[in-house]
Amino acid sequence: MSGLRVSVHESLLHTLSGQPSWHFTSSPLPVQPHQGVLAKMADVDKDRREFWLSQPAVLDSMVFCDNPLLAEADMEYMMQYLPPIAGKSVLELCAGIGRLTGEFAKKAKDITAVDFMQHFLDVNKINNRHLSNITYICDDFTKFQTDKKYDLVVSVWLFVSTKDEVVDKMIGQVLEWLQPGGYFIFRESGPYDEDAPKRFKQNFFHYRTPFKLHQLLGGVVKDGHTLTITRCKNSRFLMKYEHDIAAAVTEVLYVAKKVPIEPVLASTLPLTTISCSYLKKVGVVAGWQVLVVGCGTGALVFHIASTYGADVLGVNFTMKDFNAAVIHQKCSPDIASLILFEMIVAVEEADYGAQCFDVILIQETQLMMNDSTKLFANIRKWLKPSGDVFLVEQNSCPDPLPSDVEWKGPSKFVSWNELHEKITVKGD
Repeated sequence: MSGLRVSVHESLLHTLSGQPSWHFTSSPLPVQPHQGVLAKMADVDKDRREFWLSQPAVLDSMVFCDNPLLAEADMEYMMQYLPPIAGKSVLELCAGIGRLTGEFAKKAKDITAVDFMQHFLDVNKINNRHLSNITYICDDFTKFQTDKKYDLVVSVWLFVSTKDEVVDKMIGQVLEWLQPGGYFIFRESGPYDEDAPKRFKQNFFHYRTPFKLHQLLGGVVKDGHTLTITRCKNSRFLMKYEHDIAAAVTEVLYVAKKVPIEPVLASTLPLTTISCSYLKKVGVVAGWQVLVVGCGTGALVFHIASTYGADVLGVNFTMKDFNAAVIHQKCSPDIASLILFEMIVAVEEADYGAQCFDVILIQETQLMMNDSTKLFANIRKWLKPSGDVFLVEQNSCPDPLPSDVEWKGPSKFVSWNELHEKITVKGD
């Protein structure tokens, strides 16, 4: 695929199994923005304006990669994190040529697609001309105004192209646009991308750590509400298709929710690790799928990946831990592709599919669970028939245990370093 760019033109668009298909050509569409649009953008940040005016309305410009598989995987990755949007209103910022717009429109009641590049929106309209519930608005996201309230606001690389002094204003705008309980889903690059100056003549990008974004979102209050990140995850498909693993692991998808301001109880309970002897007894091997719930900053996750070559998903409960884990992952390129991290407030609400893990390690999660019965029911679903589950709690195990869990420890109240027995989930 080297040297090819992806172009979309009405005469080249066709459908395959009911879905739009990208056409590959060696010549990108020309960039010819209207004079009225140029005048409207006169006071938009100069570097950002000039950069996007220089980009053709092609798929490569949206994902900065000429591999079409990445774009397809990216779309699927974004869609799987959407809350239910049937009958809902969606606002898409930086909509571009519409690679996500049409997918939202198929499910939502209506969608407003905003982008300040008219030539991008023109192609968006071509791609999604068969859908009647899309409103297209050519405007800069820093200036867009509407009285409409949305159930979901979604964007890709919104803050990375926004200066620090504008970020607070943008977060406030998102809060105003969202209904109470609405979601803001966004993906950002960071915390570092040292190669950006090599790829782009104008490097106007502003990279922020996950923890910094967490602080920025939580620092803005509108009408007694704020945005709190409820889930975030870096993506395996970018590790697969990006040549630079270190840059790929710092691409993170965030799910934030508009919630009323409430006191937050922060747990100071220290995170612990499972003894390495347990892993030896289980006999973990390369290719196994391992889930570590309560992984903290990821020490055990890195140990499993480096020692056994297994694929590991580490789940933690705070943005601080997630941030530290991703930075550590970036600095471990030899094993980075074996590891994924996810921050999720309510782990019992996660859905990883049926029979997908060989080993599940659960540590120090009792204080973080709203529904331990639901968590154990999900564990039973996630675990392969011959899989193993280990539980480590500093003070006690869930009491009572769910009926489908058999406790093999010496008692239900033991210190974590005295706990040497396994919890098994009974089969049907």
